[in-house]
Amino acid sequence: MIAPIVAAVLLGSPAHASACCVGSVSDQPAQLGRCEKFGAALAAGSAVELGSFDGAGRWGPTSDGWAESTMTLGVGARWARWGSAALSLPGVLNVKGAPGVSSVGGGLGDVALTARIEPWEEGGGPRPAFALGVIAPTGRAWAASEAPLGADVTGAGHWSPLAGVALERTGATWPWRLGVEGTLAIGGDPTNPPGVDGGTVIASASLGRYLGSRWTVTGALSGRVEASAGGIAARPALDLRLIHGLPGRWRAWLGAGSDLPILGRSAHGEARLGAGVLVVK
Repeated sequence: MIAPIVAAVLLGSPAHASACCVGSVSDQPAQLGRCEKFGAALAAGSAVELGSFDGAGRWGPTSDGWAESTMTLGVGARWARWGSAALSLPGVLNVKGAPGVSSVGGGLGDVALTARIEPWEEGGGPRPAFALGVIAPTGRAWAASEAPLGADVTGAGHWSPLAGVALERTGATWPWRLGVEGTLAIGGDPTNPPGVDGGTVIASASLGRYLGSRWTVTGALSGRVEASAGGIAARPALDLRLIHGLPGRWRAWLGAGSDLPILGRSAHGEARLGAGVLVVK
């Protein structure tokens, strides 16, 4: 799935910056800076299957294939300089295939509500940041699927509380972030395929570069581990992003990434593209 674990568009994944305070375009473009009170974002992304890891960690092609596209609307607000909240509503389109059969489906995905806490200002060094939230089962679950290959499945079918913690340095020419985020399935369905129910943890490290006041580039390495009754699945990934905008007004971004064919286990690998725009006030 191409949606990040903290699904709310305005609370973000690797790398964050208080854009309007430092006078540069944020290296986490879909996240509100400390001086920004409100934001609305529209993001689109697509992913295609590259291959998969077997239980022994060997990488290879798969006989079936899939592609997924999402369009996510997000709104966020900052209630204090140390805290903000966001709501995201994703729409999902799936295209799946196997020898002799193909299927297309989609609909509303799982809605996420998240809050981000920044207990103190950055100053001359890094600072911690925390995220708390919940993902609601508003999408179609596997148990309700009617399409071949589950192409109409758009959600996990269970509630998922989420939490994250990060150490980040955003006010320097080379902003960076180290973070860990996780979710836990509550009320899963025993008919779900392996890996849908259980817990997920993503660890990430990112580094960016401000190019004047209107351009930023970032790169991030991450590792995703999913634990369920079916076992443990893991996959590493590399993602790159280019951001352009007007500090304190708007920003747009284009990103590309891929799961890496190394150090994985019992997981599908994907390549992805994404773009979005955020208007802030």
